[in-house]
Amino acid sequence: MRSLDGQLKKMPFGEIFQTISLCRQTGVLTLTGTKETAKLVFSQGSLFYASCDSMSPFGHTLMKKGIITSEELEDALAVQRSDDKDVPIADILERTGIVAKDVLQVELKKHFVSVVRTLLSWEEGSFHFDFGLRVEKGIILEEGLNLPSLLIEATRPADSWRLDLQTDISESPAEREEWALFTSMVTELLGSMSTNEVLLLFFRYASEVLNRCVVFLVKKKELVGMGQSGLRFRNEDADERIKKVRIPLLDPSVFRDVIDRTGSYKGPLSDGLSHKQFISQIGGDWPTEIFVAPLFDGRSTVALLYGDNLPDQTPLPDTRGLEAFVKIAGMAHAKVTLEKKLAERKWGAVGGGATAPSE
Repeated sequence: MRSLDGQLKKMPFGEIFQTISLCRQTGVLTLTGTKETAKLVFSQGSLFYASCDSMSPFGHTLMKKGIITSEELEDALAVQRSDDKDVPIADILERTGIVAKDVLQVELKKHFVSVVRTLLSWEEGSFHFDFGLRVEKGIILEEGLNLPSLLIEATRPADSWRLDLQTDISESPAEREEWALFTSMVTELLGSMSTNEVLLLFFRYASEVLNRCVVFLVKKKELVGMGQSGLRFRNEDADERIKKVRIPLLDPSVFRDVIDRTGSYKGPLSDGLSHKQFISQIGGDWPTEIFVAPLFDGRSTVALLYGDNLPDQTPLPDTRGLEAFVKIAGMAHAKVTLEKKLAERKWGAVGGGATAPSE
């Protein structure tokens, strides 16, 4: 049986997942971290099973939610021990009539999403993918989870910024409007055909959330202004002005820190020299709060988002939805890049070295 092995440092989980999805592969992916192991089963690129050692077992999760009692869980575990340890607890719960199958299907999806959310944060470890049809014994999802739905669910925050599609929502109209915007733009994002489309959607969503924002392209030694929203200059077009902005990455700054950490920052802007030079380039007063986030595609940061609370200096809005969108944008950028590479290989094989059309 064919297999593929590698290290997560060279090929992050998000990229592995997208490769399996785009190539519509069937098989079992095993990830080994520093102290734990995870297993995912795919069929035609969709996810049908997922487990991770570090997470609460599925049966215990159902008990914590009040779906089953501790006694019912113990009974199911006893059946599992006497029957076949390889049979998932979900299969036993359904077979013995403790939990209805439709309830299990919903809860399994939520559990698998939680596993994927955990694995997206893994930075070290190895992976092994066995090609071919191999599934876990017993109950699995009747319909697999595809890449777009998984990315939407796995990257959105798990606490108060949430609108569960499986339940009645009682949030305010503003929150429902935010979720509608988020889902519609994620759908556009995952359907992007070029990296330019990804960057434009990245910028569009940010401009819906922040009063002032700037998107920079990340070069080797500097940031280069790409687009802006909300900036004002006397006697000069803001769009043309922002394209002239350059931020050196050799000097200490919040921008370099965000790129190094590949994580967002929300808070005050320190008064360092590089920041003073930056504010002088984009104009306006000194902001009391800023937001900076990297568009990280799994291998490198390709763009950087800056936003602040000018001109009114009021606190920035909740940015957790924006942070989730930025993560999905990074994966979409990686997806488009991968699709282009696969197309180039296909054209090269068919045309004897010919290259695919450019974006």
